[in-house]
Amino acid sequence: MPQPSCPPTREDLENRRIMNSIYSGRYNRKHKDERNRQTRERMAHLRAQDAVVSPEELEARLVARREAARKYREKNRRKLALKARQTRLAAKGAKEHEHARRILQTPESFVLANLVLVHQLARQLAYQAQQTRRHANGAKELEHARRAMHAKISGAMVLLRQS
Repeated sequence: MPQPSCPPTREDLENRRIMNSIYSGRYNRKHKDERNRQTRERMAHLRAQDAVVSPEELEARLVARREAARKYREKNRRKLALKARQTRLAAKGAKEHEHARRILQTPESFVLANLVLVHQLARQLAYQAQQTRRHANGAKELEHARRAMHAKISGAMVLLRQS
């Protein structure tokens, strides 16, 4: 029979309470309510400031706020677009890496039998590597695939000369 452990400390109980509230969603709701309260206070403060200025000044402030919000949205959109592009490049790089792995596993006899096809593929890989070189993500894997292809071709040529 296991020995009863010592009673939980106050800190343990507090941690357990916090974890339970996080898992039940109360923690998130509480923090959301807090953020909403802060936003309401900020808006009330801005309204109070706007109430004491002339209509021209108020219009200028509103235009400035709209412009700031537009700039923020634009910056965020660009950042997300960049992330999406980098993700696509990384995915493309992974695809090319897999491609290179498969090329390295192909037997020389297949390369010999399909030399024209393999040459076309090598040219295509070289072109893709050249296109993608400025993006470090995809370029490394493309370069790897290109080198693997050329190694296979040279190996096939050696076999061809020997026969």
